[in-house]
Order: sequence, then structure tokens, then C-alpha cells
Amino acid sequence: MRYLFNRWDAARRALGRPETVLWLFDFDGTLAPIVKHPRDAIMRPGVRRLLRKLAQRFPGRVGVLSGRPLEQVRRKVGIPGLLYAGTQGFEIQGPRTRWTRLVSPRRIKQFKELISDLHRQLKGVRGLWIEDKKWTLCVHYRETRRDDRARVDSFLKTVRTSVRRAGFKTGEALQAMEIFSDTHWDKGQAAHWLTGRTRARRVFYAGDDATDESVFRVLRRSGVAVRIGRSATSHAAYYLKRQSESAKLLQRILNL
Repeated sequence: MRYLFNRWDAARRALGRPETVLWLFDFDGTLAPIVKHPRDAIMRPGVRRLLRKLAQRFPGRVGVLSGRPLEQVRRKVGIPGLLYAGTQGFEIQGPRTRWTRLVSPRRIKQFKELISDLHRQLKGVRGLWIEDKKWTLCVHYRETRRDDRARVDSFLKTVRTSVRRAGFKTGEALQAMEIFSDTHWDKGQAAHWLTGRTRARRVFYAGDDATDESVFRVLRRSGVAVRIGRSATSHAAYYLKRQSESAKLLQRILNL
């Protein structure tokens, strides 16, 4: 894993002509700093301004791929002309694009039953809450107290067991657990779909947690993957030291 700004020329050569690239970014922890509660996340004005310029320069080739529900990430970003992929890529909208991953009614019914079961198992730990996003479910524990850590770990272990028995899958985020209704769909598959939709020759993606690893794996041979924060186990070829470097990253792309 190499620091992107020390290897910028190599990354640029791997991407080829910038107008043929699909430029994708995660939201939380990438375009916006991580905060205690998701509702409080916000992009800094400089990042918003640069992202807007990027969307204008490469129309139909710039997008946000987020675990947040589609309408929520659209409100948070608020830039017209972008491709928006929400709920881990289960719902996508953008210029001349409106698409939803189809999950069978039987599977959705089973998923709803799993959600109801997990709500019953919830141990009432302060700061532990479940977010139902229809196609995925997120168990948030960022706001829990250190004194409750053992209870939180016990609940998460129970969740993983219940999910596995029900035939669904989990993904780890930053102090959150994502549960997927479709075991064959994730951010990586959504990035692949968007590549075909936009007829991009290469893909650039920046993300910060375990749910982004599915994209990093897809891009090992077809693009450039950048992780926010160095990790010895990540599939991303490059990293940035911290989220605040995202503005510098966007400016570098604009200078291509």
C-alpha cells in the first residue's frame, strides 16, 4: 500500500485519459468527516466546491457510492449532475439513470423477519441502535459507552450468528455492522454496474472502511483504489493519511 501523493504519476498513468474514467467516492469518512451520529455528517465547503467542479468537468462520470439511503446521501451532498448510489449500491440515480437492485419478495419478507427478531434481541444498551434501509440493515454502536462494550460485543456476536443462519451476509463498517438482503450485491458490484452504464475505461474509487473493500477488490485490475487511512489488510493499492486530504485529492484530479 503506497501513499497516493507520493505515487501520483503512477496512478495517473494507470487511469489513462481522465475523461474516460468513472470517478467514484464514498461519503462518510471520505468526502465528509466521521462524526458521532450519521445525521451530523457534513461536507466542508471546500470539498463541496471542488466536487461540483469535478461533476461539471466530467459530466455523467462523477458519483458518490454510499451506504446511506439514496435520498439521504442526495440531500447530504446536494450537487446536481452526480451519479448517486445509495444503500451500498442497491439504488442508483443520476443523469439518464434510475435503477434499483431487484430482490425477491420472499427474500425481503425473510429479511424483515430477521430485522424484527434483532429488534427483539436488542438489549437496550444506550447508544446501540438499528437502522432499517430496506435492502440492508445497519447496527450502529459508535455512541455506546466503554462500560457497555462487553454487552455490545455479545449482541454483535448474536447478530452475526442470526444473520448467518438466515442465509444473509454481514459487512463491517466503522463502529457499525451492515447486513445485506442480497448476498450477491455490494458496493463492488454496484461499481461494476456503473462502469458498464457509463462505458468508462477505468474507475477511480476512494473509500474508508470494510464495506469499501468490495470495490477495492474489483479495481485491482481495472482502476485505482484509494483507502482513507493505511491498512495492512486492505485491497486498495493506495492510501491517504486522513479524511482532510480529500480536498487535495479532488484538486489533483481537477488539475489532470
